[in-house]
Amino acid sequence: LGHSCSGYAFHVMTEEFDDGRILAQGEVPVVRGETPADLEFRKAKDAADRLGELVDALVSGASGKPQQGMAGYFSRAKWLELSRVSDPSNLTVEEWRRRLDAFLYVDAWVEGRWLRVTAVRRGRRSRPPGFATADGEWLQISAIAFWPTWACGIVPGVLGRGFGSR
Repeated sequence: LGHSCSGYAFHVMTEEFDDGRILAQGEVPVVRGETPADLEFRKAKDAADRLGELVDALVSGASGKPQQGMAGYFSRAKWLELSRVSDPSNLTVEEWRRRLDAFLYVDAWVEGRWLRVTAVRRGRRSRPPGFATADGEWLQISAIAFWPTWACGIVPGVLGRGFGSR
């Protein structure tokens, strides 16, 4: 969340988690508004373009370079933790934007029920469903996943996807 790029690495496997020396690596820019699947597809395409570099390293017996920083893994548990919000007022408008961009939805406890929120926009407190944010703004829910199409005429503005949809 909030990163300007996303990377990948081909590395020698060891007994330790995310520890082996890097033989080839790369990164692609994160494009605001694209889906996680779009980002992963671009990373896979870029990685495929570097397979020659990887084969050359393997054939030449290159030892690779050591990994920098802490080992990391983005688990399903972490995904669920970040995509489920029991108190929407704990997040800022920017954090809402980042989570919706990253996950396409956020399960949020709003007005006494769980909603799979797919879009929000700045709104007036008089237009439910909505909530106050940590930075004092009011966000109105403008799209909910799996909302039946017949209900879109009943609840104004419940249509669209992404941050700021109408």
